[in-house]
Amino acid sequence: FANQDRNDILVEYVEGENAGKALLSRVRMGYHLLEGYMYHGDFDGIGERSLSMQQTHLFFILTFDRLLILTSGRNVNESIVIWEVCIDDISTIGMTESSDDGCLIELLYMTKLISRKRVQSTQKDTTSGLDALAPKVLLFQEQRDVGRHLLRKILDIRKGS
Repeated sequence: FANQDRNDILVEYVEGENAGKALLSRVRMGYHLLEGYMYHGDFDGIGERSLSMQQTHLFFILTFDRLLILTSGRNVNESIVIWEVCIDDISTIGMTESSDDGCLIELLYMTKLISRKRVQSTQKDTTSGLDALAPKVLLFQEQRDVGRHLLRKILDIRKGS
């Protein structure tokens, strides 16, 4: 069952999607559930650090509004957000692949400080555009198809906005 417009309706069970919604419900006590689930998966690292060096389980959840990077908490019902970005704050996104490094999703995004300023301030902003951008690289060494699929999903969301 799903709650739509305060009515319980019967919906089809889709294993991957239902697992993703269950994961999303464990992030910040379900705060992001209203954003709608889009996609989730595991990946190998952030930036230059690979999973083997970090010794932690990293995964992402993509909603229609944001990309969340998480790690498992102390128990199965806890996920900790280690980084997030609103889809609207992503300036550029691309992918490179190599036989050595695997699939790298590279993005430039507006920093939270600048993003909030843009919404809240009516004063002239003297910050240059390049100062407002920050890079992030997600490594998909073992999960190349997941990385490709993530890129396609983000591009689809951006087209729709």
